[in-house]
Amino acid sequence: MQSQRFHSQRFQTPRSRQVYATPGVLVTAGSIGLALLLLLTVFFGDWLRAPGLQAFASRALFSPNNDGSFDIFDLTYDLQNSANITVEVFSETARVRLLQSQNNQAPGKHFLTWDGRDQNGALLPDGAYRVQITAQSVFRSESRTLNAQIDTSPPSVKILNSDEQMRVNSAELLLEGVSEPGAVLWWNGAMHSIIASDGRFSIPLRLQEGPNLVTLRIIDEAGNASEVRREILLSTRGPEITLLRPTENEWTNQQVIEVQGRITPRGEVTINQQRVQTSEDGFFRHQVLLTAGANLLHIEAKDELGNITSLNRTVYFKTGASSIQLNIEDGAILTTSTLQLVGKVEPGSRVSVNGQQVAVGMLGDFQVALPLLEGQNVIEIQTIDQAGNSNRLVRNITYNPNLGRETNWNQIGANFSQAPWLVIPALLLTLIVLGFLYWRRNHVELALSVNQSTFTPGLPAENHLLEIYLDLSQTARVTLEVLDEHGRPRATLLRQRRKMGRRHIIPWNGLDDQARMLPPGLYTIRAEAGSPPLQVTCSVPVQIERKGVSGSAQPVSTRQTVGNDWRR
Repeated sequence: MQSQRFHSQRFQTPRSRQVYATPGVLVTAGSIGLALLLLLTVFFGDWLRAPGLQAFASRALFSPNNDGSFDIFDLTYDLQNSANITVEVFSETARVRLLQSQNNQAPGKHFLTWDGRDQNGALLPDGAYRVQITAQSVFRSESRTLNAQIDTSPPSVKILNSDEQMRVNSAELLLEGVSEPGAVLWWNGAMHSIIASDGRFSIPLRLQEGPNLVTLRIIDEAGNASEVRREILLSTRGPEITLLRPTENEWTNQQVIEVQGRITPRGEVTINQQRVQTSEDGFFRHQVLLTAGANLLHIEAKDELGNITSLNRTVYFKTGASSIQLNIEDGAILTTSTLQLVGKVEPGSRVSVNGQQVAVGMLGDFQVALPLLEGQNVIEIQTIDQAGNSNRLVRNITYNPNLGRETNWNQIGANFSQAPWLVIPALLLTLIVLGFLYWRRNHVELALSVNQSTFTPGLPAENHLLEIYLDLSQTARVTLEVLDEHGRPRATLLRQRRKMGRRHIIPWNGLDDQARMLPPGLYTIRAEAGSPPLQVTCSVPVQIERKGVSGSAQPVSTRQTVGNDWRR
């Protein structure tokens, strides 16, 4: 039946034929139209959409000098839509560099750098530049401009209170200067501070003795750096003084002495507060008028920084011949072939006897054994003290070995043979004479005195001595001791020493037998001369005080002539 209906529809006459749209045809046609509409919308939307360009730079200042610090200008731009990018660099008058030209780039972030050179690769001069970024889509374009500043000049640095080589005498120093505001200050490899807006900066320094190297590095905002070096010499020691003349404790017999020496160049010298001229190499000389005795020379040197060095030198001025004391008088007659010459001169003097140098003790004493020829002998003693003053003394000594040997024993024997009755009286007379001679030979008169009753010992170099005067009537063996207040011997000056009959001067420095300084107190100096039974004893008191306490300087003496004293 359906086939019949179809058949009847297909073979209808044209006049009665009609066209019908089925549902499938409508769906297809609608889908195609919608797709075309979407394509047209998207296509024209992309053409009409803006690129959405955003651009910025990390910093405007840069220094393309290949020093590794801010050598390039880096920029970042962001696209929301695809676009053709053109990047150009302009100076104040023209375009100097084309970095990109119509470079199609996708949406997103993009990075670009500029090395500060023009289109030909030449480095552009310092100044302000514009970097223009243009984004071009199909129908729309956008442009952004960034400012760039080329600065290749290092910052200026000026130190206000220091030269390239500076000398100071204080360890504390505030180094001050000026530079570019906003720059970073580095000191000896470490960051110190950022320079203030007025450009001034200061660095407190703690210097060490000797040279100190200070390195300042200033880095400006463009990365340019300036470096300044300063060598600061800290000298807190005064100039060196080399005194050539006089020497320490020098003696002279010239009233005017010339002081010579050398100091560090460019220094000043004063001698006893009198300004002295110096040469370029620091040599100086100056004459000083001396007074008798000790003269203190105060030499002071000051360098250009104000450091001071001082030096003291003592000079002794003395004129006049030095004294010579001997144990034998001129014209003496001796029966021995050897003369034991003993004498005393000023301490520090030189002594020669008959042209031969003789050793002199610290107290000025000397002794020498001289062989004598029979007959007359001339002994010449010459002395030169520390100041150069000289003295000469001559002694004429006669050596007669036969003196006292002229008794004619044969004649005496003949007389006794002619008168035998004279034997007993002669023997008695001989015994009396021998006894008298023994008494005369051993009878000693002794006197003891000192030059001061109060004695203040000093150091060995100060030469403080107590002089003890010992007077003997004839040659005898003498013992001289210093006793304390309990009668105990503390110092033995002479022990059974044979001394001739004259005045002897024995110096004592206040030391005991162990070379120790005796403590203050009352002491007794006792002398014994001769031998029992004819022994004489004499003593004198001495008060020893400490330094700084003065006492009487009147000589004290006692005299005793004992012919038969068994006490010691």
